[in-house]
Amino acid sequence: MARDEPARAVCRGGRALAGSAARGAGLREALGCGRHDILELGVGGGHNLSHRTADFQATALDLSENMLAHSRRLNPGVEHLVGDMRDVRLGRTFAAVVIDDAISHMRSEADLRAAFATAAAHLEPGGVFITSTEFLRDTFRGPRAEVCTRAKGDTQLTYVEYTHDPDPADTTLETVFAHFITE
Repeated sequence: MARDEPARAVCRGGRALAGSAARGAGLREALGCGRHDILELGVGGGHNLSHRTADFQATALDLSENMLAHSRRLNPGVEHLVGDMRDVRLGRTFAAVVIDDAISHMRSEADLRAAFATAAAHLEPGGVFITSTEFLRDTFRGPRAEVCTRAKGDTQLTYVEYTHDPDPADTTLETVFAHFITE
């Protein structure tokens, strides 16, 4: 992981979607003017990335081909690749590497270190690494529940998300989802 110039880390806590605009401004400020190449690891359906594609030339990576299909529809000008953020090596570097809320899917400290090593391997010297988690150990207050309902035409989706910490001594939380669809 040695570099000629160390990578700068910009870490943001909070909900991924609520902070996406602020992270975009932070990325622009850190990189300066120009259409810089960025890599998003764990892009999922591409919603967060869609806020960056007007300003940056993006490459998107995810484990799930199904999620990449959603991202391709939302971000048609972006290169999409299937891969695991813990061990992929693309053979090129980027001005910035972003891992939004997908970092929360790392199940162990070894997984987290591997994802960070992947980010470092893909950064240009002096590049920017941005990651965000939904919760931090020091600030999580739970249990917590969220409910949201969306409708399109005659179809309605309600989801319930319940997050709790079954073992405060470790570094993991448990989240349970329930989805209710009416047509």
